[in-house]
Amino acid sequence: LRRQRQMCIRDSMNTIVGRLKRFTALDEPRRQLIAVSESIDNTVGLLGHELPPRIRLHREYEDVPRVVADPSEINLVFWNVIKNAAQSIAEDGEIVVRTRTDGPDVIVDVSDTGCGIAPERLPLLFSPSFTTHKAAVRLNTGLPISYNILRRNGGEITIASEPDVGTTVTIRLPAAAAAIGHRAPDTVE
Repeated sequence: LRRQRQMCIRDSMNTIVGRLKRFTALDEPRRQLIAVSESIDNTVGLLGHELPPRIRLHREYEDVPRVVADPSEINLVFWNVIKNAAQSIAEDGEIVVRTRTDGPDVIVDVSDTGCGIAPERLPLLFSPSFTTHKAAVRLNTGLPISYNILRRNGGEITIASEPDVGTTVTIRLPAAAAAIGHRAPDTVE
């Protein structure tokens, strides 16, 4: 029994280390072909402990082309967006992550059934700001960082929201063929 427990712990640690390596992509070149669904899965695997059981997360993946980007940066974008979605849900709720294509672009929509965002706040979301949360003052930089990462990788991020209904964050990245066509050949390994 003790040996089984040790093997289980070792396997769990190997899984966590593997996910961390894929999430940070520390041992990989900066810009490369990546499968968006794999990046989302790695991010969700690491975020899993931060998502309370009252929040259901669904993934709906279409068959989409790969994108050329820095995997650690794209993983950080998914981390920020999914974590924000989870934080917006006060009671039972749902997060849906969908992939699809739109012309030459790969689209990732992250929708939640959270509190939504007032229309007058939408223009401010991509600027660093301070908030209070549980009596602590925090600097919100997740969306501004994500915005800059996506711009650097030829993509964009938009937000549609309705108070008391929820929010959809749309991430748009050029598919690999389109991305390669807009960059010098030696930037892709």
